[in-house]
Amino acid sequence: MKIEHQREIMQVVDADLSGSSYRDASLAGTTFNDVNLTGSRFADVNMQRAHIEDADLSSAHIRNCKLAGMQIDGVPVEAMLEAYRASAKGQK
Repeated sequence: MKIEHQREIMQVVDADLSGSSYRDASLAGTTFNDVNLTGSRFADVNMQRAHIEDADLSSAHIRNCKLAGMQIDGVPVEAMLEAYRASAKGQK
């Protein structure tokens, strides 16, 4: 199914959308519950103010991303990375 140049509110329940692609699409304000995104790729995506809870991020890779204000369990990610880099320098 191809959807182009539409503004629709969709409710997708118990569906298999594996292999789908989204390009130049707005999913702002969308809620994902009990969704399998294993092996999915996100590139050039705006996730400002996104909330991720009770997610399995095992083996997830985050690269070249703006992290200003991002927190994990209430801890600023920039501070974590700064501490990690300082620790790594000290071990050399």
